[in-house]
Amino acid sequence: SEMLCAGEEDVLLTDMLRKGLNIFILPEDIALTEPVTTGSRPLNTKVLRSKGALYGYQRSWPGAVMRCLREAASLAVRHRRNPWSILQQLLQGVKYIRQCKKG
Repeated sequence: SEMLCAGEEDVLLTDMLRKGLNIFILPEDIALTEPVTTGSRPLNTKVLRSKGALYGYQRSWPGAVMRCLREAASLAVRHRRNPWSILQQLLQGVKYIRQCKKG
């Protein structure tokens, strides 16, 4: 999607848990990736929207909003950024995924 850039693994795990499957952690390498991943890059619009979309996918509307509020506060402190602009991007991700789920 042009809106999102991350979170595929989390969606897979969420879907597996919803289907009642068990997940086991095995500390084995199964793929080689670039050393720079989404989590190690600076915050940007796509990363924040992807986080919001994931929260919207995993939680109810109120739960997603509450998680976005918490995340915005935390990221604002850690990255010395405006919490309201972070929250805006997170909530855009929630809105986007809700629209996608409706069809």
